[in-house]
Formats: sequence, structure tokens, C-alpha cells
Amino acid sequence: MRDLIPLLGLAVNLLGVAMYVRDMFRGSTIPLRLTWFLWTLPPLIATGVELHQGVTWAVIPVFASGFGPGLIFTASFFVKGSWKLTTWDYVCGFFSVLALVMWVATKNPALAVGLSITADGLAGLPTVRKLYRAPESETGWAFVTGFVSSASAFAAIRHWTFVETGFPTYLCVLTGLCAFLGLRKSFASKTTR
Repeated sequence: MRDLIPLLGLAVNLLGVAMYVRDMFRGSTIPLRLTWFLWTLPPLIATGVELHQGVTWAVIPVFASGFGPGLIFTASFFVKGSWKLTTWDYVCGFFSVLALVMWVATKNPALAVGLSITADGLAGLPTVRKLYRAPESETGWAFVTGFVSSASAFAAIRHWTFVETGFPTYLCVLTGLCAFLGLRKSFASKTTR
């Protein structure tokens, strides 16, 4: 039964993706395409590594964390506008891609997961910065659903190794931070009323 919890997490993740895409078409969310593109790659790489290492149901939230951004990235070409990239964004993107290239050169599963986390984290720094500076340009609740999806992996973990727990743990930290940054103004305005 606990193996099915990641499937519920996948459904929650897809709900968040749908909310994000809906807000993109409404014009209230402006995606940073570079981040969403680069957020697609590391989780899918980590999914492949985890499947190769025998991880089963716990891989679903990791897969979802790459599949969802892929959908958002694709949808971003059908809406008006994209967040203007800065030098910071390009630097983070360069080092994210460099970490992915380094992953290709390694045969060590733990190092591969570590490099995937590094690549994903570097890809996310521009959006974290954007969330800090302009939280109204993002859909904070989509990151809440991402957190729930990421946390669902822990129900299906069989072996508490870095290969199996590293990426879901990182995803919980990242999506939790993004959710906090994306929702903090709405919570602050409710408490001052």
C-alpha cells in the first residue's frame, strides 16, 4: 500500500503543474524558461540512475519533478512573455550544464545523483532569486504541490542510501524554499489585516 503513495504524489505534482500553466495563460505567472528547461534534465537523469540501481516506487516523485517542468517549459512557448534572463541566470545555467556533463563522465551512482542535485540546484537558483524579488510573478501553490510530491517518495524508500534518498531530500528542501518564498507575501498580508 505504501508503494502507492508516490502515485498520489505524482497526481498532486500534476495538479501543481496544471495550476502553474493555468496562471501562465492568465498572465499572472511568468516562467523563467532556462530554469524550467534545466529542471527537466537532472531529475530525468536521476530517474535513470535510480531505476538502474533498482529503486522502484520511490523513483516516481523524482520522475515527476522532471516531467512537470518539461510540461511547463513546453507550455511557455504558447504564452506571451518570458522572464528576462540576466548574466546571473546564464552563469547558473552554464554551471548546471557543466555538472550534467560531469555526470556523463562518471559511472559512480552516488556521484551521479550528487551531480544531478548540483545541476538541478544551480538551475533553480535563478528562480529562487526571482521568487525572492518578485514572488507575485510565480505560482507559490505549485511549489507546495511539488513539496508534497517530493515527500511522498519517502513512503516507498526501501534502502536508506544516498542514491535512493538524496534527490527526494534535496527536492523537499528546494520546493519547500520555493513555496515559502512564493507564498510569504500572501501570508504576511493576511496576518496584518
